[in-house]
Amino acid sequence: MTRLSPKTSPVPPVAPDPEGGDGPSQPMAAALNLLAAISSAGQAIVPRQPTAAMLSAGARTAGVPADVIEKAWRAMLAAAD
Repeated sequence: MTRLSPKTSPVPPVAPDPEGGDGPSQPMAAALNLLAAISSAGQAIVPRQPTAAMLSAGARTAGVPADVIEKAWRAMLAAAD
């Protein structure tokens, strides 16, 4: 699956396969179109709980312990709500 990011070029709308063949179902087409719209708006969907790899990468990059990164993560998510 392609990762969506603000740098991703606009994705053409996905049409459902009315024949039920190899194309996406109506719910899948709607979900793909929603993800494309989120990405086009410069937004991303992130997990509420960061993975160990995410915490480790953040800690390495910032030069601080992983628990500081986790606190910052939670604060950023809370501020976005």
